[in-house]
Amino acid sequence: MSGARRASMRPVAPEMMARNVQPPPSPAFAQQPYAGGGWAPQQQMGASDQDMMAVHGAARPMPQDLYSMNGSVEGVNAHMAYATQQMDRMSVQPLQPQAQDPYLYYQQQQQQQQEQQQQQQLYPSYAPVAPQSQSQALHQGQPQTYMPAAAVPPFLQQQRYPAGGLGASAPVPAPVSAPAPENKLNTSVMPRPPLLDPACGEPRALYMRHGPNPHAPPRSNSAYIGIDDGSAIPRFVRLSTNAVAVSRAMHAKSAIPFGALLMPFARVAPGEYNVREVDMRTMFGGGPLRCSRCRAYANPGFKFLSGGAKFECNLCRQVCDTPPEHMGEVDRASGLRVDALNGSRPEFQFGSVEYIVGSADYLLRPPKPPAFVFVIDVSASSLTSGLAAVVINTLRYILNNAEHVLPGYAAGATVSIVTYDRGIQFYDCRQQQALTQEQDNGMQEMAQILHVVDVDDPFVPLGGEGFFCSPKKALAALDAICAAWPALAPSSNIGGEPVSSVPPAAGASGSSCLGSALAAINMALEARGGKVFAFVASMPTIGLGKLERRGAPPAMLSEQRETDLLKASADDFYGKLGSEMGEKYISVDLFLCPSSIGGAAELDVASLAPLPKHCGGVALLYARFEAWRDGDVLSRQVLRAVSGVHAFEAMTRVRVSPGLECTEYFGNFTRPLHGHEILSPVMSSESCVAVLLNHEDDLEKGASDKSVMPHGTGSSAPGLNNPLDFARMPCIQSATLYTDPNGQRRIRVHTVFAQKTSSLADVFKFADVDCVLALLAKRAAQAALSGAEPVSKCREAMVRRSILMLYVYRKFCATAASSGQLILPEALKVLPVCLLGLSKSCALSDRASYAGRSGWPSVDERAHALSRLGSAPSGEIAALAYPRIFALESLPPEAGEPLPCNSNYVLPDPSMEPVALPNALPAGSDQMEASRVLLIEDGLTLTAVVGAEVNPDILAECFEISYRAEDGAPAVFKLRGSVPLSSNPPGEYGMRVQRIVEHLVESRFGLVGVRVLSYADMDANVHSFVEDKDGGFALSYVEFLKYAHRKIMDLYSKDTVPKEFKAWENLSQGWE
Repeated sequence: MSGARRASMRPVAPEMMARNVQPPPSPAFAQQPYAGGGWAPQQQMGASDQDMMAVHGAARPMPQDLYSMNGSVEGVNAHMAYATQQMDRMSVQPLQPQAQDPYLYYQQQQQQQQEQQQQQQLYPSYAPVAPQSQSQALHQGQPQTYMPAAAVPPFLQQQRYPAGGLGASAPVPAPVSAPAPENKLNTSVMPRPPLLDPACGEPRALYMRHGPNPHAPPRSNSAYIGIDDGSAIPRFVRLSTNAVAVSRAMHAKSAIPFGALLMPFARVAPGEYNVREVDMRTMFGGGPLRCSRCRAYANPGFKFLSGGAKFECNLCRQVCDTPPEHMGEVDRASGLRVDALNGSRPEFQFGSVEYIVGSADYLLRPPKPPAFVFVIDVSASSLTSGLAAVVINTLRYILNNAEHVLPGYAAGATVSIVTYDRGIQFYDCRQQQALTQEQDNGMQEMAQILHVVDVDDPFVPLGGEGFFCSPKKALAALDAICAAWPALAPSSNIGGEPVSSVPPAAGASGSSCLGSALAAINMALEARGGKVFAFVASMPTIGLGKLERRGAPPAMLSEQRETDLLKASADDFYGKLGSEMGEKYISVDLFLCPSSIGGAAELDVASLAPLPKHCGGVALLYARFEAWRDGDVLSRQVLRAVSGVHAFEAMTRVRVSPGLECTEYFGNFTRPLHGHEILSPVMSSESCVAVLLNHEDDLEKGASDKSVMPHGTGSSAPGLNNPLDFARMPCIQSATLYTDPNGQRRIRVHTVFAQKTSSLADVFKFADVDCVLALLAKRAAQAALSGAEPVSKCREAMVRRSILMLYVYRKFCATAASSGQLILPEALKVLPVCLLGLSKSCALSDRASYAGRSGWPSVDERAHALSRLGSAPSGEIAALAYPRIFALESLPPEAGEPLPCNSNYVLPDPSMEPVALPNALPAGSDQMEASRVLLIEDGLTLTAVVGAEVNPDILAECFEISYRAEDGAPAVFKLRGSVPLSSNPPGEYGMRVQRIVEHLVESRFGLVGVRVLSYADMDANVHSFVEDKDGGFALSYVEFLKYAHRKIMDLYSKDTVPKEFKAWENLSQGWE
């Protein structure tokens, strides 16, 4: 589905949706295609030992425990018995959940009593575990209503929801499988991310943070519809836990890193509302309502007093006078502002709003049209690999379609093109009328080329506004480039078939002066800021910022030597230049494309990556670049980077409730110089900022501080008349002040509310595993890139902190259990396998485990992967931790087709639904079969692995196959969906494959390669099979669980908890 069609979709208002529609048919969660059945989801859990998984020694056959999400048992519900305590004989057991919905509690208690009687008849030796939830006392009274009937949207009324969330339904129990062999682990029921996903073709579930059945948000890569019910949806803000500990001591005890992932300009999914706009330029004097003390923006937590004449800020408790322009009537019965109820003031109703401001107080300088600069490497390496030709062709497409692609085109956006090799070339398009070149069809206008040869003291030879030109005039610069380097002419056969060498143009230089070119652009954009896209094919060896080759073959690197190479060069020229450009609101994206031809593929990414890091850009490494193979992916990413720009001159501030404080920030931006203001010169839909929070004091006592409650008791009822007392809930608010591409000054505000709890079990129960994993990875990656600690120490600190979480859960949240059991919290049950995957990834893998293998990552690849961990969103990190593996040769009928609409939330055009992906397979090498075509997506690459006995018809449907002219040359396979359509269109099956691949490519901005390999070539990609023993961390999944269990039991026997905290907290981030 194209991005244009997605953007044109408008969701249906809740008032127009169907009422009283029964939930859609239940997804067959438990019907997994693995021996031994599946891991049934547990959404409606108890808060202690009912909310966990046990891994213990097995001394008897292991029938599966099959149950539905609301706690009822259908068919045979066979529980495993506690047995031997030997650690090397483990199996997985999901314990029975406890219902928490007051509507269903009494009925389920009766069902559970009947089920226990049946279990005693079937398995007399089984002793059920008694509930020990600390939250159970909340439900001993009469059932309470979550929302008044009039306050609930029509499509939510008169329904009782299963524990899977709004719009979800209970799973259909799978048939009881045969018992597993005695003393042998049944790996099919071990927790892994694919078992958390719904069945292929299931409608997307609805998610509200404060809905009738609160639970952890959906995973980042899942398909869902987020509803803003007073808190921003998870696409904009993710919290590591949605239940915040009341006391500082409890927060420290939990060991869960408390923080948030912020993506202010993330793309919304079909069916989700865009951020609501509030125009403040004329109606309210040019500025939004703000607290006079902490400067927080109006949100659903503001509480109005004295008939609306005053308001209390929920972020600092200051009582402020309401300015006359913001006065409004307050409903006496509900205590709500009337204009919030009728929808005219969305800032009092929704968590995400965007203000359009006209006051000069919000302007840094008079806005100017956006400026885009493209810096192209035309050295011999770039011409030989075809990089320059790919970039020229991509820019020609962008400029010819600028009105649809280039942000701010209608407002007068400008484009500048600069090339460099041993010198810098500028292009003056103002004098193009005087310079022409004879062509077959007449005369062609070209720009004048101005050369700067003094690369040690660069300057801009174009005075005034001569450096900037309109997109249409910039086409003349491309023609001048092609005339100067004939190899770049449009008729060149670049991107067709693989070649060993393409002779560069006469006089092409092997030198590169990247640093000098960027320094000159810094001068040109000093007064207006802008966005720079730089394409690099070879290491800068002359001029400012020149680098020397300091690497060595990966197999010869010691750990200390690698640690030194992961640091920036001694003078840190590019880091300092990035900070300087960031202060001038200039952002740089680096597309690093070293050629594999000639063997000189080293760029020193560790020295170049600080440039975009410090000015809000990104660095993408296309290792061993060849145009015929990587050109299409590069073109897609360049187009996405250009069209995805949303904000210029951006500045972000994060504010939190009393008792909380911001401690650390991670991402690509200029370091905060004044307080907690984050300077991000240019932000796009992929920009992600992570912030770690801490308790500086205990939170305020309130109505919901005993445990997480599905409803509130306060009189303040913002949002959809939600009775939650937002005014007393922990709150995190991010505000981004920026200039949009059309020159309007705007403020985008995202506010999130969490529950307070005095139950440590609830902190774990409502944890977001993707956010926890991302915060751990970002902190470890930052420490590794700073050079303060080797990668092995950073990896070890990350794993130890995670094991400490599991230890805390076992000791303080679970009931007494055998020492042979590994207890995992339900919300974090896939954390161990994801940690194992990160430990095997290119970023954090152990070099010793690669001995004798060809897939040893280079220092550049390691530095790039660490850099991506620091700036990537949670979905990309989750895919890197546990790659998604799909079988393309046997797609289910629903795969590749639009998902069916949720019966409670129907889109105007059902074809706007996202493409259904096939169910992912476990990430193990046992999935490789000779007749299979596996598609592996790990966030950075998309790899198709082809078996030796695949049906030729399947190959024709999945790949574009071309043949070279040379006799005996192998065929060239390109994955459909990753390349433009050819003259040989696929059939119906191939079209579904193409839509799946297109969906995966479009969802990953950090994608740097699409590969087609045979099974014999998978030695270099063995890290994708994270459950195997091989691949960068010499433990299999089963062995890693044993390792984690052993470490947890060591913490029991030794008083080493303070040491574990110290190992994590002392990871240096390289900041002075």
